[in-house]
Amino acid sequence: NAPPLLKVVYENGKLYALVKNNSTGSSETKTLIGENTGRFTAEIEVKDYVLTIKVDGQTKLTKTLTYWKHNNYFKAGLYPQATSGISEARFYRLSVSHE
Repeated sequence: NAPPLLKVVYENGKLYALVKNNSTGSSETKTLIGENTGRFTAEIEVKDYVLTIKVDGQTKLTKTLTYWKHNNYFKAGLYPQATSGISEARFYRLSVSHE
């Protein structure tokens, strides 16, 4: 029942990473990682307690996660927050690995 460590959010033509700031998940930092993004490639890696996010091959965020004590899992989907309109997401390729 851990809160999600990271959410990638698309809002009004901008792509954001929302990352929890503490192990309780009570606060998060919102970081701009892309603009006017239609189709993009994102690489998310956590290794040795460091989160790295690359968008289209460029590093957009690096954050130390020594405070995060929860097990993690990966989930991809579309979770619209709007009460009306149409939302669409296409995943052309997903790859998950664990060492």
